[in-house]
Formats: sequence, C-alpha cells, structure tokens
Amino acid sequence: MKAIVKTDFNLPGQVGKYVGKVRDVYDIDGKYLVMVVTDRISAFDVVLPEGVPYKGQVLNRIAAKFLDATADILPNWKVAVPDPAVTVGYKCEPFKVEMVIRGYLAGHAWREYKAGKRAICGVPMPDGMVENQKFPEPLVTPTSKAAEGHDEDISKEEIIDILNLADQLKYETKHGIEHHHLKGKCLAMIFEKSSTRTRVSFEVGINQLGGYAVVLAGEGSQIGRGEPVQDTARVLSRYVDGIMIRTFEQKEVEDLAKYGSVPVINGLTDFCHPCQILADLMTIREYKGSFDGLKMCFIGDGNNMMNSLIVGGLKVGMEVAVACPEGYRPPQEILDFAAGYDCFTLTDDPMVAAKDADVVITDVWTSMGQEEERAAREKAFAGYCIDEKIMGVAKSDAIVQHCLPAHRGEEITEEVFEANAGPIFDEAENRLHAQKAVMVTLMKD
Repeated sequence: MKAIVKTDFNLPGQVGKYVGKVRDVYDIDGKYLVMVVTDRISAFDVVLPEGVPYKGQVLNRIAAKFLDATADILPNWKVAVPDPAVTVGYKCEPFKVEMVIRGYLAGHAWREYKAGKRAICGVPMPDGMVENQKFPEPLVTPTSKAAEGHDEDISKEEIIDILNLADQLKYETKHGIEHHHLKGKCLAMIFEKSSTRTRVSFEVGINQLGGYAVVLAGEGSQIGRGEPVQDTARVLSRYVDGIMIRTFEQKEVEDLAKYGSVPVINGLTDFCHPCQILADLMTIREYKGSFDGLKMCFIGDGNNMMNSLIVGGLKVGMEVAVACPEGYRPPQEILDFAAGYDCFTLTDDPMVAAKDADVVITDVWTSMGQEEERAAREKAFAGYCIDEKIMGVAKSDAIVQHCLPAHRGEEITEEVFEANAGPIFDEAENRLHAQKAVMVTLMKD
C-alpha cells in the first residue's frame, strides 16, 4: 500500500466546509483507492473501481469531487455508483472492502470502545485505547459486513437529501404533476403488526410513483407460519423490487436485508420507527423553516418513537430533551449515541424537558404487544400527559406532534390535541411524501 497524494488537499466550497481536509490517499495493490479525511469524527472513505458495489455515503460524493480535482494524478479511477443505504434502507448483499482507520480515533470509535466494543467497521481496536489515540500507520483489514438497519447509519446530509426530495414530491402531488420514478416497480409489504397509516401511505405512494404493491399479512403468508426469514428474503428478492416490513423484532428486518438482494425498508419495529421520524422532521421544517436553534422534546415511553427521534433530532442539529419514568428509558445503545452530543437531556420531569421547547412530541404509553402492561403503565406515566400546564413552559409558538393513533386523556389532552390538529395531521400526511422519497432513493434505477 502506498500513498499517492499526501496531506492538506483542501476541498472547495460546501464540500470543504463539511469535511475539512483530505489528509492521505492510498492506492492499495492497484485495487482500492482509499481517502482518509478529517472531520469531527475522523472519517474515511473508500473509492472502488467502477462497477464494484459500495454502500452509499455522503463521503462518496465528496470522493467524486476529489477525483475530478485530481484527474491528472488519478486518471484511471472513477467513483463507483453507490447503493443507497440510509436509516430506513439497507444494502442487501454482504460486501467486502478494505477498511482503513488512521489518525485520530475520536467520536464514534471512542464511544464504541468505552461501551466495551473492540472493533469499529470490522477493524479491531487496540487494547488499552485512549481518547484521541493516534496510529502511526494505517490499520488495514478486510471485512465482510451486511448493511445494518439502525438510525445511526444515516448522516445529516442524507436526511436533508431525503427531506428535500420529499418536499419536491409533495409539491408535485399538490399540483397534479406526475412523477413515475418507479414505473413498473413492485413493492412487497409485509405486515406482522396491524396498520392504517403505514399501509395506506406506502400503497398510495408506490402507486403515485408508477409502481404497485403486493401486501403480505403475517398470518396469510409463509413468513407467519414459520418459514425462515432468510428463505423469504431470497424468494421475494426474485419477485419484487423492494420490501417494506412492519414487524416486532429489529433482527427480522436486518435478516431480510442480509439475505435479500433488493432494498428493505423498515416500516416499524419495536426498536425504531424511522419512516415516521422522517415525516416528523419534514413537518418540523415546514413549520419552523429550519432545524437551527430548535429544541425538540419527547414526553412519554422510551419506545421506538423516542429512540428514532433522539437519533434523528440530534443528527439534524436540534437540541433534544426527553422525559420518561425510571424503568421506561430508551435502550443503552441509544443513550450511548446521545452521549456524543452536548445538546441532549434525559429527565424524569416533563416540565424540564418541555421548558422553552419549539416542538413537543408524545406517543401512546402502551404499544402493540404490551396490552397486558396497560394498568402498570398508566400508573407509571401519571403526570406525563401533555396538557396546558406543560405547554405553558414551552415556547408560545411551539407545535405538538403525535404519530397517531392518539389516546386523548392519556398521553395528551383533548384540548391540546385539537389546538395542534394542523401540525399533527400534516405530520400524518407527510408519511406519504417522506416514504415516497425513501422509495425513490432506494429503488430508482
């Protein structure tokens, strides 16, 4: 492995603002081109020969600009077209790349190490690692890794790209402008949890994009009768162009992605609800103009909604405060992620979370599959109802969001709900537009 471009290549414009500098570029055995760049989490990128699959990242676009600027030095390299891999979508084939970690292992890698993990991106971290540790030479190892499905996978820039596309698709829908980006494409929709908004918004959305849907209810398909997920994934991949699943276990979604060969969209799991959060962010931006300087609070259960809102809200730059009782907090991996930001608050006091909030969000206290816990949950969440008192400490122009269905008189009062019916039902509508943007991003040729 040899360095072919050394140090301090400044990238122009917005690209340079985002990344900072490319420190080193390596040609590995004439096979891979690796850029090592500096930014706030010490990132890197891999540019593969044309035609080789690669998990899409913002830095791949930066690589394209870099190669354009250095065509005289690197005349034989082109950026591979990336397979989109965002929060709600997964690359569906294992892939093998040479991973490189060099320089400062800060941010994410350091948090992973403190959490007890000993590898980052498949690369073993050295024992006794310390914060901001330097490596004198690049550490290179081959790794095979199927794309994962957690909200942490997506970047701010990718979120904004999806929201911008969603805005455009919404405009075109409102003005009767057809946009058959997925003409003839088929989306398989698997429902192991009942649904209103998810089913209607995805089915209407794929039709508006020129495609069509096949609906598989859990009890009406072999997947509901014990067929291994890996078999379902491989069969459906030969019939359809994409899969959306709404289910209980996160692992089921990830296994579909691992064994299938078409994009898989997470319509909801007990762990996360990424499509809903994209709709929430779209609505917040519609009402507030941008995310800059906003405070978002969530009051209620540390469930899939809270998990995804924490990640999504922090990623786009908002201050995030959540209030939930002891015993109903988000999982540790979500709290570990949030610990990397200085604008996150976890409290058991709803008034503290809602103080000066621009956006107040809640969800039901008892989710599907938790019906036997209803009485205990109602007792634990006493005092967590979004009412006029709580709204009184938020900003005067604060909006309320709820993913629906709402239990008026439990997590939100009738008065607060109806006073915020506009943003709440705009949020519900935006499921359609946000999910269309996801489908176009993942499924368009």
